[in-house]
Amino acid sequence: MSFKPYALCNALGKTCRVLIQPRKLNNNKYGVLLGVCTGSRVIKGIGGSAAFCADCGRERVEGVTIAEVGADLKPIAGTEEYYPCDTLLLSCGLIPENELSRGMGVELHPVTGGPMVNESLETGIEGVFSAGNALHVHDLVDYVSEEAAAAGRNAAQFALAGNANEVCTQRICIELSGGIRYAVPSAIAPDRIQNSLTIRMRVGSVMKNKRLNVIINGEKIISRPRPVMAPGEMEQVVIMKDMLDKYAKVESILITTEDM
Repeated sequence: MSFKPYALCNALGKTCRVLIQPRKLNNNKYGVLLGVCTGSRVIKGIGGSAAFCADCGRERVEGVTIAEVGADLKPIAGTEEYYPCDTLLLSCGLIPENELSRGMGVELHPVTGGPMVNESLETGIEGVFSAGNALHVHDLVDYVSEEAAAAGRNAAQFALAGNANEVCTQRICIELSGGIRYAVPSAIAPDRIQNSLTIRMRVGSVMKNKRLNVIINGEKIISRPRPVMAPGEMEQVVIMKDMLDKYAKVESILITTEDM
């Protein structure tokens, strides 16, 4: 994995200034989550619209200067605040490290930075599968293990089938709305699903008192209450095969949210 390209300047043994490039949020504000600590005590926690400059000191962090930014992502003069501290906490977006996928010509997802995959976790290149943090960044290692097992199982089945692999006759793109940023997989072949299909996703901002819905051919088949959803916590839904088999043909799959 690698950090998204935030500007970070550092020099050991010299007084240095660090500018953390802010991130544009859905509400058109900018910021990255930041905490300022001294000892084991957090003395300042910041998120939302602030952007930050940090004065790091010489041998270690001695204090930080925090400033708001404008639409041009530059600090606004006169908004600076200095906090003496010994620790600076940053939460920066992560993207998968996909030099191998990119080198093979695998199509990458514009949001996750990982490969586009189908219900088998197979990429757009036949016989190439992806899972875990190479596919999209996870917050729970349990999900990484589950995906790895599924991708390995599907790859083994592909290898054993050889030339007998079925040709996909129908591929349904999973549609998203209601603040959901992405879903994995992004497209499926309903007739290839064996027992169930797990779809994992993230929302673009903190959402409260919502229902997470799965709608097939215009019919709501799953509706889960979600008191709180946040970008840092992955959501998932499991679609059972019999939910799909009730339709003579699956025309559309939509995952969306609505108020509770």
